[in-house]
Amino acid sequence: MIAGSGPSGLASAYAAAKNGAKVILAEDKARFGGTLLTNEVNIGNKTGKEWADGIIAELKEMPNVTVKNRSQVFGYYDHNMLVMSERISDHLPKTKKFHPKQRLWYIRSKEVLISSGSIERPIVFGNNDTPGVMLSSAAKEYLKVYGVLVGKNPLIFTNNDSGYETAIEFKKNGIDPVILDTRKDPKSEIIDEAKNLGIDIKFSYVVVAAQGYKKVKSADIAKISENKEELGLIENIKCDCICVSGFWTPTIHLASQSGNKTKFNEDIDAFVPGKSKQNERTLGAANGIYTLEETLKSSFETGYELSKKITNTDNKISFPNVVEKKSTVHDKFWCVPLPKGKNYKRFLDFQNDVAVSDVEIALKEGYRSIEHVKRYTTLGMATDQGKTSNLNGLQLVSKIENKVVPAVGHTTFRPPYTPVSIGAIVGREVGKHSKPTRKSPMHYWHEKNNAVFVDAGVWLRPRFYKRGNENLFEASKREAKNVRTNVGVCDVTTLGKIDIKGPDAAELLNRVYTNAWLKLPVGKARYGVMLREDGIVMDDGTTTRISENHYHMTTTTAQAANVLSHLEYYLQLVWPELNVNVVSTTEQWAGAAIAGPKSRELLQKLFPNSDVSNEGLPFMGFMEGDLFGVKARIFRISFSGELAYEVNVESDNGNFMWEKLWKSEKNLISNHMVQKRYQL
Repeated sequence: MIAGSGPSGLASAYAAAKNGAKVILAEDKARFGGTLLTNEVNIGNKTGKEWADGIIAELKEMPNVTVKNRSQVFGYYDHNMLVMSERISDHLPKTKKFHPKQRLWYIRSKEVLISSGSIERPIVFGNNDTPGVMLSSAAKEYLKVYGVLVGKNPLIFTNNDSGYETAIEFKKNGIDPVILDTRKDPKSEIIDEAKNLGIDIKFSYVVVAAQGYKKVKSADIAKISENKEELGLIENIKCDCICVSGFWTPTIHLASQSGNKTKFNEDIDAFVPGKSKQNERTLGAANGIYTLEETLKSSFETGYELSKKITNTDNKISFPNVVEKKSTVHDKFWCVPLPKGKNYKRFLDFQNDVAVSDVEIALKEGYRSIEHVKRYTTLGMATDQGKTSNLNGLQLVSKIENKVVPAVGHTTFRPPYTPVSIGAIVGREVGKHSKPTRKSPMHYWHEKNNAVFVDAGVWLRPRFYKRGNENLFEASKREAKNVRTNVGVCDVTTLGKIDIKGPDAAELLNRVYTNAWLKLPVGKARYGVMLREDGIVMDDGTTTRISENHYHMTTTTAQAANVLSHLEYYLQLVWPELNVNVVSTTEQWAGAAIAGPKSRELLQKLFPNSDVSNEGLPFMGFMEGDLFGVKARIFRISFSGELAYEVNVESDNGNFMWEKLWKSEKNLISNHMVQKRYQL
């Protein structure tokens, strides 16, 4: 399983697939390639986009590879189980043809490669939540992928070389940007290119505050001291957007969810995955590797090694030549100090509106743990999960507490990584999908014998057995006549069943039913009527005394769960002094009702060693029997007015019981018809 289709994801997927491994490659966005779509690089004499398109085209043709876009791997659980939400038709125009909107994937993988990349880090300054303040990488993606210009007078605020790449893209599209670089005098190939293009660059400068009500109209800027604590003279320059780049934060959410203990990387000033508890590795930018050559090399090697371990094949592909622009080190600067006399709001978390002042108050209130600060301020909570806010929040706490960031730690990354609709998780709650459809152990026998089913609560229950072109009325007459003259059997597995045990079981029944239960003998059943608190009938059924402190209650099919809840409520809250336990056994027992003048004769064939005579098993009596080696419960209960019984066996033996019943019933009816003809 490979999460992410950036350079590391494509390289590892390609190497593993070429070596025969079964691969799933998942990409959250509509397009594959990640930073290859926006960065000026060359791989094997192809642009990044051309190389990515070629790899994806090959992978899609391989029978051992599943390639999915618009598919977010949002959760990583025990035993290498990942959950992925695929958006199937959210982006399509509505048509009359049905398409599922989303699909949920549960993926259990032998090996997991996380190539989730990294997220550009904001720099904190005054009024930085004004519309028009955005990440530098977002502005570049708008330009290169979507052909959208985010502003005609952009200001690039950066502490690293990534901001220069955005500025160069603006310049190539006829826009003159201004770059504010917090560094004093950095040297790199990208900076030289920006200078050669005539881009206005101001070193050791910061944005103090964005100005504008509903959108950015200008920015207050100032020179900053070498210790990054003091501001020079503040000046105002016109701009319509501020593109911010505070370096990159590895996306370690999935790795953290897997149980991976993260570690702090001083070079990039961010956390990276440590030693994994599961079969999982993190590649590329998600692991703090920001050069394309090293990313591709390590990813090709990892994909090959893991596939070789799984497939025992040895088909290693050659590594392509890579040309990229070299960058210099970034400035570990993240927050612009407030100028004297100003009290600008400086936001850390843009989703939850958490400002620097909120975290300062939390620490003054005595909250020291980063998890407590998170809960006091909502920093990094909800769907943000610390994506853009986490590290800046940690930096602030570490500065105030005079600790290093690793000592502060980081908050817990929880699934889902991005919001997932409840509908995708639970399915479409319409028709049969609103609740699980439950079937008795004899269901497939009913299907084979042309049963027409009816919904009984959440169960499917046979309504009648169709012969030829019969309708419900005709079939009911035929079946009723057979029961009145011979014998009929009915699947009553769906009836609710509750096991009641304890010294006070009889007292409980006495209180929940309208009739008396204290003197019911062992081995006898009784009809009971149950009322709600307002006196309305809630349920009726039979309850049988199995032994001194053991009762078997039956309920109507649709009310089984409600009756159990009713009993548990009273035992836990109203009558806690009663020593009784109740548990649902609806699924434990398969049941068959036997009714008609020949029912005792049929029962005798099933239980030849039991006395089912009127004396041995009187009306409302109960006994246990042996059904050809299967333990069974026999109740003499009638709901038809005829001589009738019910037989219960454990559900695993339900079909066995039914086959024996059916075979014995057929023999009994056919013998009866022969005797009738002989008499005539």
